[in-house]
Amino acid sequence: MPRISCLLLLLLLAGLLLSGCTATSASMVKNTSRQALVPPRGQALVVFIRPSSSDSSKQFTLLDHNARYLGDSLPRSHHAVPLLPGQHTFICWSENSGALRATLAADRVYYVEVGSQLGSFSPRCNLLAVTPRSPRWSQLPGWLGATDQHAVNLGLGQSFVNSRITAAKEQVRRGREALARYTPAELAERTILPQDGAVVGQPAAPAPAAPAPAAPAPASQPQ
Repeated sequence: MPRISCLLLLLLLAGLLLSGCTATSASMVKNTSRQALVPPRGQALVVFIRPSSSDSSKQFTLLDHNARYLGDSLPRSHHAVPLLPGQHTFICWSENSGALRATLAADRVYYVEVGSQLGSFSPRCNLLAVTPRSPRWSQLPGWLGATDQHAVNLGLGQSFVNSRITAAKEQVRRGREALARYTPAELAERTILPQDGAVVGQPAAPAPAAPAPAAPAPASQPQ
């Protein structure tokens, strides 16, 4: 067999082996029966959903602005994390440190899409708001039904983050810088407002309409 054919065969076999590898995480446990997405009383619930199976060998570790562990996002999966109301920043531990800002209200459920795309050396991660203002909102029921639901062992995951705390804090810093560099359109895709959360048993409130411009004052009449 010519040498070049052997090389191509080896590359093909390597690709097949890699394509069969699916990311796993000791901190993420697949639920055998689905749990209702209900926030604890007085808290918000944030659901991170990764609807795609692309880059299936890659998991994305999610952090907040304090380098707090928020779970590992696995291909075609979703998981929920309860958080206190108020302002939060979410960062995806990846080549580009994708970030999203959120202002959460109590007793509401919010959704964040974890997206993946090809990077220079490893997959890049994008965090995108799934809200009534975005076209992703209509796809949300299908995404939830087609993805595996996982429970998060926050303590175990935080232990991993703490073991690499310098690198984790660097990811947080880079995530904050990414937020500052986004264009207005990109930032809008990465912003969650309090009213974007769904109340359990009800659809999320629509985005408030912009106020109508005030009518011009009548011109004064000459005396």
